[in-house]
Amino acid sequence: MKVYGRFVKKHWGSFLLAVLFLGLETCSDLMQPLLVSKLIDQGIALENRAVIAHYGRLMLGMTLIGMIGALMRNWLSSNVSFSIAMELRALLYEKLLTFPMLKVENLERGSLITRLTSDVTQVQLFINGLMRIFLKAPLLVMGSFIMVLNLNRRFLMVYLAVIPLAIALVYVNLKIGYPLYARIQRVLDSLNQRTMEFLSGIRTVKAFNRFEYENSRFHRISDDLRQITTRTMRIMAAFGPVILLAVNMAIVVVLYRGNTWVQSGEIGIGEIVAFINYMTQFYFALSIITRIFNVFVRAKTSATRISEVLSYESVDESKADQIPEALHLTFDEVTFRFGEGEETLKNLNFRIEHGQSIGILGCTGSGKTTLIRLINGILKPTSGEIRLGDIDMAQIPNVFLKETIAYVPQNNMLFSGSVADNLRYGCENASDEAMWHALERAMAEKFIAHMPNQLETLIGKNGVNISGGEKQRLAIARAIIHKPKILILDDATSALDVLTERALKHNLRKLGDLTLIIVAQKISSVIDLDRIIVLNNGAIEAFGTHAELLETSDTYLAIYQAEIGKNGGEPHDSKF
Repeated sequence: MKVYGRFVKKHWGSFLLAVLFLGLETCSDLMQPLLVSKLIDQGIALENRAVIAHYGRLMLGMTLIGMIGALMRNWLSSNVSFSIAMELRALLYEKLLTFPMLKVENLERGSLITRLTSDVTQVQLFINGLMRIFLKAPLLVMGSFIMVLNLNRRFLMVYLAVIPLAIALVYVNLKIGYPLYARIQRVLDSLNQRTMEFLSGIRTVKAFNRFEYENSRFHRISDDLRQITTRTMRIMAAFGPVILLAVNMAIVVVLYRGNTWVQSGEIGIGEIVAFINYMTQFYFALSIITRIFNVFVRAKTSATRISEVLSYESVDESKADQIPEALHLTFDEVTFRFGEGEETLKNLNFRIEHGQSIGILGCTGSGKTTLIRLINGILKPTSGEIRLGDIDMAQIPNVFLKETIAYVPQNNMLFSGSVADNLRYGCENASDEAMWHALERAMAEKFIAHMPNQLETLIGKNGVNISGGEKQRLAIARAIIHKPKILILDDATSALDVLTERALKHNLRKLGDLTLIIVAQKISSVIDLDRIIVLNNGAIEAFGTHAELLETSDTYLAIYQAEIGKNGGEPHDSKF
């Protein structure tokens, strides 16, 4: 919980001020029964109008003080709790932005959404309640005890008899409530995750007509949430009536004995009325304490889940301060494995000169995507060294790598907004001229020009209103406008026809000061590049030109013959 220390330091002044006003309000509440008893015993019983007027004015004054205290602590508690919630969400969001890609991919998206929304809300409610009313409970318990002791010692034993029962109920409430509320949050995670998966794959659901299956899965999780929530609420609801029963029994005892005490003159009627009011306040305080622990166990669960994200130690890049002068890329005995599993890539040794166009080809599962993730820094090698220029990439600042390397995956993400908004992800201050130039290079200029509002045409979430090929070209244009020195296309032209793909590669190579790396499933996508890496079972089988690979790589030859045909000629190799 150390991550919450910053909020304590920032808002402790407002918190103490809210407690001060809360104290004023509580003092006002505690004084009212005492003033009522005086008014009854010294005013009404003796028909003394002056005393009645005096205590009436005092009660009005205490009410005004209590009102001012309540208004101020409500304002302060709302301001502090909502500010902390906003800051906490911003902190979580910023933390997620700094996570390594592999970490983000391994986290459940539904769980992250729950932590950003429901969990933060639970913490906010606890802070708001703590400043508004939760601290009032112990003050009322202690204050009512003191006031009853000062009122008449005959009431003290009755009062003390209720306290052990209250403590026992609070303890049992805490022991039972915490695991139940923790389970509610876990089931809520599952529900959010299920909803996200359904919405993301709704096209597949429709294509296979699996609505009944998805509906049954959703209802099963939703019913689990209903059952555990209902069970929790039923258990927690039992504590309030039990406490009320104990308090009412104490009041009944005082009323039963009070007749004798009043007749003997030992106490006044006003004191009995005051005692009943103090017992009512005591019950109110115990009810608040029960609510405190109900809210506390949920907030504690949520705070722990939030801390799991905030306490994640990002990679320390403070020592990465070397900037390479050259931009050739070297793999030196690089091996990579996920966890304790088998090696995904084995002893990779190759060098890519800056300005070259390189293809990466291999069968499914050969390690192409893992290799690309090593190049753009998403993954770190298990052993060996990757150098940019003559510097180990681990010693190069991440900001420099992101400015130098642009990566376009096959499944591109386009954001809701205009075409220009999406392009400016690559360069925030890009001019219209720069955007049109990037679109031209990416073979996207024509279809954007035919859109109703051209650059200001709105793109639906993830590009739902444009084709797959148009999405890929827009994503490539976004990478071009970034002006990278190394551009990686991870099967990012799979939706393009052969002629468009060739023209696109021609435009990319005309950019000049650029290393182009293309991962592809088909030879026609890499056949005209400077050199081609052939991966086979995580190892480099061959590295050379198309003509060289036909002679030296069985894997390349097999892919070529399967794609082109044993007796087929080479596809037309246009000259750039």
